[in-house]
This record gives sequence, C-alpha cells and structure tokens, in this order.
Amino acid sequence: MYDAIMHTYINMNRLYGGLLTTVLPLFSLTAQAEISLWKQDNLTLSTAGYARGFWGHMHTFDTDAVLKAQGGLRVNYTLTPNISVGGYTSARLIRNGIFPKRNKTIFYENYLTLKSETVGRLDAGQLKSVGYLMHAGPKDVGLLDTDDSDLSFFYADPSGFYAPCMTYLGTDSRDAKINYTTPPKNGWTAGVTLVQSEDKKDDSIAPGVKFDHGKGVISAVRFERDVQSVSFAASLAAAWYYDDRYRYTDGNTVDGNHTEYAGGFSLAHGAFSVGVSGRWLHFQNKTNIHPSYAWIIGTAYDPAPWGISLNFFQGSAKFKEENRFQNIMFSLKYQITPILKTAFSTGCITFHQNNTNRHFFGILGLETRF
Repeated sequence: MYDAIMHTYINMNRLYGGLLTTVLPLFSLTAQAEISLWKQDNLTLSTAGYARGFWGHMHTFDTDAVLKAQGGLRVNYTLTPNISVGGYTSARLIRNGIFPKRNKTIFYENYLTLKSETVGRLDAGQLKSVGYLMHAGPKDVGLLDTDDSDLSFFYADPSGFYAPCMTYLGTDSRDAKINYTTPPKNGWTAGVTLVQSEDKKDDSIAPGVKFDHGKGVISAVRFERDVQSVSFAASLAAAWYYDDRYRYTDGNTVDGNHTEYAGGFSLAHGAFSVGVSGRWLHFQNKTNIHPSYAWIIGTAYDPAPWGISLNFFQGSAKFKEENRFQNIMFSLKYQITPILKTAFSTGCITFHQNNTNRHFFGILGLETRF
C-alpha cells in the first residue's frame, strides 16, 4: 500500500516577550490524532496539530538575573494527503520553523518514508533519530514538559553556561539520517539510525567547548506491555560518533570520538504513573571533557478530566568547571473539552556555575487541538 504523504509544517514560535507564548507545534513523542478532511477511493486528505498559549511570570531572588524577554512567534500545522496502493506506504514530510521577528530558522526537516506492516519502516533525510522516537520516561500533564522543557523560552542561560537539558539522545534534525524501525512484535520495537553531520554548525557540549559531531550509529529498543490495568514501557538506546571536532574557547581544536547511552521506563496503574529516564555521555581522554549526564524522575495522577504531575530534572557537564542545571516542576491540568485543555505549572529552576542562580515561576497555559 503506497501512501504519498505530504506534511507541511509552518512554525513560528512563542510570543513570550510579554510573558505570552503562542505555539502551533511540530513534533512530539506523543502522536497526534489526524482529522480526515476528505476521503475518496485510495486518496485521503487529513490534518493534525495544536496551538498553545502561555501566560505567566518568572522571578529570581539572586543578584545575577538571567531572565529573557525576547519576542517571537511560532506557527505549526500538518496537512497529509494519503494515497493507498498495495502493501506499502510511501511518505514525504517537510517541516520548517522560523522566528520571523528575528528572521531565524529554528529547525528544518525534510525526509522520505517507506513503510510496511510486515517489513518495518525506512526513513531517509533530515529527521529525528530512533533514540528520540522510542524514548520512555515519566509523564508530565502540563504543557511545558520538564524533560527538554519549553520553559527555556522564558529565560536565558547565564553567560558561558551549558548542561544537558534532555534525557533522550538528542541528535538534531539538521543532519542527514537513515532510520530503520522494525514492526512491533510481542511488545518489542527496535531501530537503528545512521547519521552524517553535514551542516558544520557547532553545538555546545560542555562549558567552554563546542563541537560538530561526525558520523554516527544510533540504536534503540522499546518494550511495551499492558497487563489488565497495569501498563509498562521501557527503552534503551546507544550512540557511537566518529570524527567529532571539538572547538575550545581558547582557540584549540581537537578531533575525537564520543559515545552516548540513554534509558528509561514508565509504570502506570489506572490513572497513577511513575517514571524515570537518564542519559550519559562519555568522551575520549584527549578531549579533557568529563562524562556528562542528565536524569529525570516523576510521578503523575491523571484521571479524566483533570490531572497532576511532579517531576525533577538534573543535567551536568564539566570541562574545567562543572555546570549543573535543575528543574523541579509541579503541573495541574484540566481537559475542558476533547480539543481544549488548560494547565498551570509552577516550580524552580537552578543554575549551578561559579555561583547559584534560582528562578521561581508560575505559568498558565491553554491548548487547543485540531
């Protein structure tokens, strides 16, 4: 069955300058239900997406304030025409994200898909890795998330600060990749990604160090099982990168390799769930970069139509000095209608550098799906 799929995403993110954020987003670990707009014979036209608005405040009690009030806008939608012929699905996805006020592209994805229920799925182009797609971890009922949190749009890191902000393998979508994912069998799904860095854009990897990762192989496996009212999900992922180039603030450059590992699980009984996940990065001795890590633990109670969650995240990286980031977030949500949800999140983020910066926040969000 061939489905020619065209996803058009136009993204412009988050008007948060006046502490208002508007989002019609992009890609999520949680799949969105598509709405069928038109269907005839083997051709289906459908759409999916959501919009989010945030209102709130962040306050610091420390002298070294790092709050950010820089305006922007992100808009996103998907449009999917499906053509069904035979036993395979062919797809094309294009996604763009820009900040028009700053004339800045924040991400770009463009890839082709070939999928079969018996053989599996093959993706080629600029997209996320299987380490991202198969990740398991704790639930957050809010709209900001604690792992790879959108709270970062409300502040700026202290000068020179860097610590990992996510527990899944975070190879970005700029680089060309080939993903293969097996069809689910007895709760198991496995995948592998081949990646080649092509954009030559450096990313922070430790305080005072940026790098451009080279060729890489990423593998992942996920297991899911439901037993009566108990649901369990677990994931493991590993990545090996070769021909990295590390650039230091003193002007030195070093070529090397590094490895990454990630894992997580979640356990749910009825509306109650707990979860934990983590990520570990190891570098060659000649880079002088210490191992980095990030981990999160959380719990949630999510009966319809309301829910609460509490999560704690910590990430750490060290070159000559250690930088450590912490985020504790409590969220409360209420599902007003099947397509309209509101949520309130409050907590504290902490930057540990030469000194400690703490910032307390309270943010109200509204989401509508379409």
